[in-house]
Amino acid sequence: KLLLDSSENCPKLSLKDLENLSPTTASSLRSLLYYDETPAASVEDVFCLTFTAGFSHFGEHIELPLIVDGSSIAVTASNRHEYVDRYVNFVLIEGVQKQWSAFHKGFQVMCDGKGVSLLRPRELEALVNGTTRLDFGELKANAKYEAGYSESTPVVRWLWEILEGTTKSGENGEYTFPIEARRKFLKFVTGCDRSPVGGLRSMRPPITVQRDGGAQNNKLPTSHTCFNYLLLPDYESKAILYERLVTAIENASEGFGLR
Repeated sequence: KLLLDSSENCPKLSLKDLENLSPTTASSLRSLLYYDETPAASVEDVFCLTFTAGFSHFGEHIELPLIVDGSSIAVTASNRHEYVDRYVNFVLIEGVQKQWSAFHKGFQVMCDGKGVSLLRPRELEALVNGTTRLDFGELKANAKYEAGYSESTPVVRWLWEILEGTTKSGENGEYTFPIEARRKFLKFVTGCDRSPVGGLRSMRPPITVQRDGGAQNNKLPTSHTCFNYLLLPDYESKAILYERLVTAIENASEGFGLR
């Protein structure tokens, strides 16, 4: 929204935007707004807040005033809406102004143009971050195979069964990935846990599954995220493939190499 701030398509930042960043903080502020005070339990007595914003900086707790002499002004039923508005503004804008200015400058260098001003916030977010909808059937339909692999190779079939959540007769589903594991797999292979605009069918380059040696059951899968390559050993069973995939995605999701 801030990137589109000069556009009429951009609404103001609100408590809902803060919820995307910190659901717990947003929930606490909503409790303040909707609290029904009584003579015996006023907003001031129950919440004990002043017009300040507190945060941790290298282990030190710091409080900054939201208005002049904010530390001596109590939050009451009559001014709580102003407090919430100022708190949201501090967290999302004023408190990160230096970092935001640097990011905004870089964004303008890379993406400045009249077309950006035509976008709505959600449209810009989708273009930059991708979408959260994941259809691994689309990923499979556009996948490529190298070094002797094909869609009918047993280890490749097992891979898609694990990712798509399908099972064969006699299986109980123990070798299938839940949605969170699928996101980690996607990040392991592509560097991002979201799909591009248009879905996983629009991924460029498409995912490529390459044979990595023979039946090396002790070797982990590896990837080249810049090219969406999955280097997959030719495991002897679906159980071994599942175990090696879990080990790989759980230990290599924070940058290059294993943790």
